[in-house]
Amino acid sequence: MLFLTPLALALALALPVTIFLLHLLRGSRWRVRVPATFLWAGLAPSVAGHSRPRLPRLTLLFLLQLIAAGLSGITLARPATPVAEPRRHVVLVLDASASMQATDVAPSRFEAARARALDRLSALQPSDEVSLVRAGPSATLLASGSPDQVREALRQAQPGDGSGALHDAIALASQQIARTPGLRGQILVFTDGAFPPLEPVGALAAPVEFVSVAGNPGTGNQAIVAVQVRSQPSTPDRRTAYIELANLDDRPASLPVRVADAANGREIARQTVELPANSAGSLLVELPGDLSRLAIQLDRPQPDALPLDDRVEVDTPLLGTRSLRVQLVSPASSALRQALEAIPTVQLAVVSPDAYQASGSGADITVFDGFLPPELPRGPLLIVNPPGGNRLLPVLGTFTTTSLTTVDTGHPLLRGVDIAALTGAVGKRIARVPWARPVVAAGEGPLILEGYGRGYPLVIFTFDPAQSGIDKSLAFPLLVSNAVAYLIADRSGRTVAPGEPIALPAPSGGHALLVRPDGRRQIVEPADPAGGELWIRDTERTGRYLVLDAGNEQAVLSSFSVNLFDRAESDIRPRRDLAPLPATVQASPPAAGTAELPVKEWWRLLAAALVALVGLEWLVFTRRG
Repeated sequence: MLFLTPLALALALALPVTIFLLHLLRGSRWRVRVPATFLWAGLAPSVAGHSRPRLPRLTLLFLLQLIAAGLSGITLARPATPVAEPRRHVVLVLDASASMQATDVAPSRFEAARARALDRLSALQPSDEVSLVRAGPSATLLASGSPDQVREALRQAQPGDGSGALHDAIALASQQIARTPGLRGQILVFTDGAFPPLEPVGALAAPVEFVSVAGNPGTGNQAIVAVQVRSQPSTPDRRTAYIELANLDDRPASLPVRVADAANGREIARQTVELPANSAGSLLVELPGDLSRLAIQLDRPQPDALPLDDRVEVDTPLLGTRSLRVQLVSPASSALRQALEAIPTVQLAVVSPDAYQASGSGADITVFDGFLPPELPRGPLLIVNPPGGNRLLPVLGTFTTTSLTTVDTGHPLLRGVDIAALTGAVGKRIARVPWARPVVAAGEGPLILEGYGRGYPLVIFTFDPAQSGIDKSLAFPLLVSNAVAYLIADRSGRTVAPGEPIALPAPSGGHALLVRPDGRRQIVEPADPAGGELWIRDTERTGRYLVLDAGNEQAVLSSFSVNLFDRAESDIRPRRDLAPLPATVQASPPAAGTAELPVKEWWRLLAAALVALVGLEWLVFTRRG
């Protein structure tokens, strides 16, 4: 038992004592019927001049007064008893990254995490609130409700084949806690710890506890981390596969690599690569001319703890065997024209903005230099120095680059390019567009962007090559050549990361049929019927995807492969510094005068008893007359 306003306990003693003293000092007068009063007339008055105090008589009315006075003081003190288990809101965060499929913990790390989460769920009270968040490529709220309502969703959850968005999942969990301010919150993250250090999450509405399901800290892994198919510039019919391998283990490894035709299983090459501990290596394999799809596998008798990254499949289109029809729309002859003409496979057609027609050109790539039409043509686009007053890329002003803040060095657009040449470039400050992302940007704005519009790739150079002087550097023709190769790269056959959305042109009928690696089929509709663009977002499983025309399933519109190709995710060695994260904000600040511990108060019951006691006292008083 505890009292929320303990100072009021003084009244529980002071009020009865005061009543007792009043009765003691003033005495108690009793009405008694006697035969006559003349017998007291001759009594001498008191010598002391006052009556002698006498203890009050213990009558029922006097006892009721004392009890009522004491009970009123106890009621004002607000007695309470602690609640053994306060209502809670627990958010379970499941790490669904690829490393959770590692089998060094039987049957897998993810199954071990599920079992521990079910144990925590069983320990909760039926009145508790539970939320389940899955940390896949994006954070997803799977279920929210009572423990029984969440249990089935937890049993149905599955790991992914890509990275895990733990940062976003913890932030989402904190948001769920903040929505129930009356409950005590807690965030439990079930993970193997095989992730890079988390960036600061920000304000947390509840403490975060990491529940580790990692196995042996010495568990290593070997992986295929990159595959590129390149054509020889002098002989475009000859192609070479560049295969990058990684030994993510503290011990050396011997990796037998098998390269085969994915269509029929025909073996092309088999080599063994010796890799020291914590190192990377590469392998070059010349490909036959009739190969359309390539399969690469670490062909070992016993797979490692994570077989997911031991096999990849990529398409190998013949990119350099035909000429490219490029249409340049430019007001005058420029260095851009010279850079395009220097590409051996390009057949260039130059038209002025006045003579440009959006339809009928038949170009593989359209290049706009200082000009944009009201309606963009279908197909890949290269936009250089966008003009002001256009609706596609609203120009807000110009800027001179002082320093570069964003450089995606691994992007194909920057292959072999000296980025320092862009320092001092005069660029157009354009409004942010959701369909393009910066590849190179300064603090003042982006210089090179890439994205998709209406299902086709776009590359944007926001700078004026002549005004910036970039046209005189070796970097500019390389940028243009890389942009052409990037735009014309066969979108049917490209490789994306697990969970990465992909945009494709919609068929004439509008609807397409997506065939997943496991054979499941799904109808895909254009996001905007007028735009003719298909967005495929559910690409979390590795393997080959086919896009068919829903009206004619024999017509293959496109294909693409999903491969892990993530060195950080393939490194399954767990971290041991998973310290809990404290709550940084209080979801429900306690009201003034209340205890921090959850309690059950009894003052309402005592107040009702006090009212009943006062009523009983009044009844006794009236009966006494």
